Amino acid sequence: MELRIVVRRARKIVLITLFLLLILLSVFLFVIQSILDGIGLQYTIESYASVGTVYRSDAENAAFTPVDEDVLALLAESDAVQKIDIRQTLSAKVHGMENVPCYFAVPQTNHLVFFRGTVLNQMDVPADASVSYHARYATVRVDSILAGQSNWITKGKNVDVAIIWNGDPECSTTVGEEYCFLAHSSFSSALGMLDTLLYAPNYTEESVAGYEKIQSNYELYHDTVLPVPDSMSGEEADAYFLDILKSRGLAPYIQEIRELDDVFTIRQTSDMQMLIPVANEVMFFTAGRGIRPDDSGKKVCVISHELAALQQLNVGDYIPISLGDGCYTNNGYESGFPAFGKLSTVSYNTPQDYEIIGIYAFSSFDPREATLLFGYNDIFIPASTETIPPSKNTYPYTLSFCVGGPEYNMFLDTTVADLADMGYIVQMSASRWEDVESTYEAMASRRRLTLLCAILSCIAGIILYVLILLFLYRKEFALRELFGASFRHTRKAYTIPFAVSFVLASVLAVFAADLWYLYRLVPQTELIAPGRTPANAQILTVLTVLALVQMLMAYILILCLAGHSRRKSVLRLLK
Repeated sequence: MELRIVVRRARKIVLITLFLLLILLSVFLFVIQSILDGIGLQYTIESYASVGTVYRSDAENAAFTPVDEDVLALLAESDAVQKIDIRQTLSAKVHGMENVPCYFAVPQTNHLVFFRGTVLNQMDVPADASVSYHARYATVRVDSILAGQSNWITKGKNVDVAIIWNGDPECSTTVGEEYCFLAHSSFSSALGMLDTLLYAPNYTEESVAGYEKIQSNYELYHDTVLPVPDSMSGEEADAYFLDILKSRGLAPYIQEIRELDDVFTIRQTSDMQMLIPVANEVMFFTAGRGIRPDDSGKKVCVISHELAALQQLNVGDYIPISLGDGCYTNNGYESGFPAFGKLSTVSYNTPQDYEIIGIYAFSSFDPREATLLFGYNDIFIPASTETIPPSKNTYPYTLSFCVGGPEYNMFLDTTVADLADMGYIVQMSASRWEDVESTYEAMASRRRLTLLCAILSCIAGIILYVLILLFLYRKEFALRELFGASFRHTRKAYTIPFAVSFVLASVLAVFAADLWYLYRLVPQTELIAPGRTPANAQILTVLTVLALVQMLMAYILILCLAGHSRRKSVLRLLK
């Protein structure tokens, strides 16, 4: 029955609905724009923030010296530090995919190669009084491989072997003869592909005294060139070589090297923009993008350009990754590979498919750079909430913190000084805040203005809407008063048109504002701050809450003014 009020005076309900629609749309659009401006401001701060790490100033090998927990606590408590990323390292297997034959930071067990080959030519290096060893360089044709990274050393190809020995016994190799070689790659701390220059050392026990690593793996450093008996060839010679390896306790390395073909190093990170080499543009993306905070919980990964080229992978492809229950640490360097001469101890879980969302590469590399400790076999995945044993130590290359542009000077004046007192040096990426500071201030001013407009539109618009509604339906209210109706009944002259108009206007306004957001504002925001745009469900929730808040405001105001109308004379209301 009460809806007759609306039906009998359709023009009135249309008028106030359209007016309210304009009010709601203006408030909605101002609020949405304010939200997106806030995202843009935050993205500007993050994009032009300085990324840093710390390392001890008095340590001989600072890059591999753990960071004290007190230092981590200081960074976490600093008002100038926006966020901290401590990357966990895990060993992983990618089934059916061979890793990149490369060296980096520390030697690995899969840098070993046991093969049988024929010496094609050789050359002795002239003795030098300044060195205590002798060297002979031989070009060797690979006839058979017992153990070796499959995409590094190939049967039938030639390799260069540096045969190194010290002491009196002279290395005896003859061109045209076949030998068994226990060789390894040329170790380097720099990042690069393994070449075909191999080392076959023959050190005496006296000469390696004091070298703990060589002493613990001495079987890999002596008698590494063994002649094949003239009566043997082919499989018989391989069996002879295998017996020698077994007698020296080296047979387990054959299976171990094969098992390492599909091993990789996993770096879990919340944001790849937190890596100093990325911030300094030394490490960049040739395709796709890096890990972002909104990737948390997703099965996505970022691989190296070298791995992508080797396996012919592209962004959008999937790879099956089996995460391990830990990693290996060699003199402070965490890796997915066991150190040279060590065997695997990590267990791997069931493989899960990860989508490749980015491919990274390096524009240059300096092995002395303490924070650039990522290699071609490193795969980045989002930091996970799953239970994974954390590293016992946090190293400078696993730690990053972000300092926003506005807080940069405060960080230098306060936190850096405190860190220096604790014996730490701060290494920061280059600050480019001055380039965008004026733009940031302009965006911040616009956001403040937008918020002010949203508030004024909401308050002034609701007041005007209520006044117009009361004016249009005052006579209906007066007639009910004239016939002695209760206040609960008389106020329905206002509340029924209010409910109908507000519901209609809210639905239309939410629908129109959401379309504007999806097809106008989202594309613009994605260009400025990719991946930061709120989900449509979030925006719909905000709009619905705003509509309900404004409805409540209007309803309370109507009740107050309706009570005031009762104190007026009926004749005044009927005018």
